[in-house]
Amino acid sequence: MSDPFHDAPFPRLPLLAVGAVLFTTLVLAGIARITDVGAMRHSAAGPAPAKEQLDARVELRFTDGEDGSVTVMDAQDGRPYAVLESGTNGFIRSVMRGLTVERSRRGIGREPPFVLARTAAGVIFLADPALDRRIDLNAFGSTNAGAFNDILVAAQRALPLGQAAALAEHQGEEQ
Repeated sequence: MSDPFHDAPFPRLPLLAVGAVLFTTLVLAGIARITDVGAMRHSAAGPAPAKEQLDARVELRFTDGEDGSVTVMDAQDGRPYAVLESGTNGFIRSVMRGLTVERSRRGIGREPPFVLARTAAGVIFLADPALDRRIDLNAFGSTNAGAFNDILVAAQRALPLGQAAALAEHQGEEQ
């Protein structure tokens, strides 16, 4: 049997259309890169800008339990705020695993605390001053950001009145 399309040329119109789309895409990407019109920029990771008004802030440490649980505790006095049972809180575990692996690569131990904070605008972020990184947790959706917010709320409830006032004062000094 012979191939019925052996001598038939490929249609020119679809080839020209694909070429035009590719050309237009490259031109528009070049224009966006040169002029910043239509370009999206993400700020470099780092600590919160000084102008940002913080609603809540806590320094944390995360420790692994023998049973696979993770304890979230105050970086200063070791008071536990939450225990993440084995097989739960996958988002929190993934974020912390990523930061811990990066710390390990750079030879940074577990000693420097992580900073979990919420701005007055409702942006929840996790900062790692040791790595000079900041992760905007709202970018991962309200459910995932809410998991970290639950830790923040638990930490706020655990603070005695005097420490809560000192924390608010400390936040005012940072700005």
